[in-house]
Amino acid sequence: MGSNSDIRNFYTSHLKKYGKHDIRAMGWHDEEEYSVRFEICAKIASLENSSVLDIGCGFGGLYRYLNSSRVKDFSYLGIDIMPEMVDIARKKNPTAKFRVGDILKDELLHFDYVFAIGTFNITTRGYSSYFFRAMKKMIQIANKGIAVCFLSDKLYLAKGPYHFENSARIKRKLEKEFNVEARIIDDPRLKGESCLFIYKH
Repeated sequence: MGSNSDIRNFYTSHLKKYGKHDIRAMGWHDEEEYSVRFEICAKIASLENSSVLDIGCGFGGLYRYLNSSRVKDFSYLGIDIMPEMVDIARKKNPTAKFRVGDILKDELLHFDYVFAIGTFNITTRGYSSYFFRAMKKMIQIANKGIAVCFLSDKLYLAKGPYHFENSARIKRKLEKEFNVEARIIDDPRLKGESCLFIYKH
C-alpha cells in the first residue's frame, strides 16, 4: 500500500486548522457524531474488569466515555500513528496510557477487547489490503472481541480521501477465514458508517 504519509498529512492539516481542542481535527463533524460511536461500540459486552486496546485513539475519547459511563476496573491502552494525537490524549487523560503505534508494525500484547472507531476512514493507495490485514491482527490479539466502526455509504461523504467498505462482505470474509462470529450493528445515528462486532469462539 502507499505510505501512511497521506493519512498523517490529512490529520496534520486538520490539527493545524482546528487546533487541539476541536474534534474536527480528527475528521469528525460534531460532538454528537463523535460520541455516539463510543456509545454504540461499547455495547459489544460488559467491559468491567476487562483490558481494552483503542487503535487510532485520537484525543482519547473512548477512554473518557468509559470513565464517564462508570465502567469499573478496566485497563486501557490507546495507540495512534500521530505523535501529536498521543500528546493531546495524554494531556486530556492523565490517568490513561497512550503511545505512538501502528497496529501492523508493532508487537502488541493480548487484550480482551480491541476497538477501532473511525480508524480506517482516511484512505491511501492499497488501503483495502491494509484494512483486512489490520482486521486479522486485531482478531489475533483480542481475547474476546473486536468493535470496529468504518465508512460504508458514500451518500454521506461522496468527496474526499475517504475509505469505504461493504459491511456484509466484511462479515462473510471474516467469518469464513477466521472462525469468528460477526454481527452488523445497524443504528441510524451512524449516518454512513457501519459498526461490526466480532466475537472470538
